[in-house]
Amino acid sequence: MLVLAAVNSGVLLFQPAPAADDEPQFTPNRVFVSSAGTQSILEITLRDLPNPVTALPAPPPSVTGLDLPEFVTGLLLPEDLLFGPGGLLYSTDRDTDLVTSYDAEGMPLATFGLGTGLEEPSGLAFGPLGDLFVSSFGTDEIYIFDVLGEAPPGDGGPPTISDPALDGPAGLAFD
Repeated sequence: MLVLAAVNSGVLLFQPAPAADDEPQFTPNRVFVSSAGTQSILEITLRDLPNPVTALPAPPPSVTGLDLPEFVTGLLLPEDLLFGPGGLLYSTDRDTDLVTSYDAEGMPLATFGLGTGLEEPSGLAFGPLGDLFVSSFGTDEIYIFDVLGEAPPGDGGPPTISDPALDGPAGLAFD
């Protein structure tokens, strides 16, 4: 199942992955929003809204005054969110220049990007072979990591895509 949810100007694709019976897993009735103002990732449970979204592309109802729980806290400038292999949630933090993966309980599993030259990561997308592409807004490049956040074997650093047209790359998507 693939769910497309729109919240304000952000869009989050949700594709739940099967998990073992005893492992917590993400459920398709939650939307996660990276919030620079609260320096956190917020969680919205769709079934708890007064007028639940039942089908898209109908516009979601306007809702205010929710007491949204913070799913992950302590971020400085969270930007992009992406579900990846194994049902993990990946998040960029443009202030710390890091990408972090989280489990369904909001616990960080892996943090990467430190010492790689990645600056102001702003976009995430998994490529067709499972590599994680990260837009580096500060260096005008796209970095490529494996699913564990490691650079593929080679000359020491992660491979990058550079071009003069990449002036502050942000969003990424594969077809």
